[in-house]
Amino acid sequence: MNKEIAPSRQVAIKTFGTVFKYMIESGGTLRRKDVIEKLKSDVHFTDWELELYPNSNTPRWEKIFAFYTIPLVKAGFLQKVKRVWTLTPEGEAAFKKGPATMIDLSMQGYKDWNLAREKEITEHTNDIVVEQIKDNDISELTIEEYEEIATDGIMAFLKSKNAYEFQDCVAALLNAMSYHISYVAPPGRDGGIDIIAFSRCGVCHE
Repeated sequence: MNKEIAPSRQVAIKTFGTVFKYMIESGGTLRRKDVIEKLKSDVHFTDWELELYPNSNTPRWEKIFAFYTIPLVKAGFLQKVKRVWTLTPEGEAAFKKGPATMIDLSMQGYKDWNLAREKEITEHTNDIVVEQIKDNDISELTIEEYEEIATDGIMAFLKSKNAYEFQDCVAALLNAMSYHISYVAPPGRDGGIDIIAFSRCGVCHE
């Protein structure tokens, strides 16, 4: 009799099966935002998987998917730097063994990493239980999500500004960075210089 696959593990298998295939086809590197959009468009999710996670506006599948990135990263299969994800050669090799096997290998990799970190044996299981992931690991996920939200918000704000409003934003940023602003060009011809700002090491022309 085949062992029943835990619902969360089913989500991991089908989401990362799609994502890693897409990453390989795209050269191995993708932005986190593009990964999520790809999953939303290409993967069929059940009603249970689409339910909003408790106390959030995020569907359950997306939270489970995010939790599973922890063992994949700790096992060395996936790298995440400033919201850009890169599939490692080890990750590609594991993926070629099948998504389910890759998930098992990542879970073992996480256990090995955690054992080396804490010098203690964790519960022996191949089925992830998201509550077993350490608090500091969960914080990494939260920070990544908030960084992406903040970056998208800042970009949208800046794109909504005209040239002079953008210039004022840059001047305000330089001032916040402890530059002394001696000149901000008024509307009209400025000879190519919008801002003159002084720092301890000289003059900065924008």
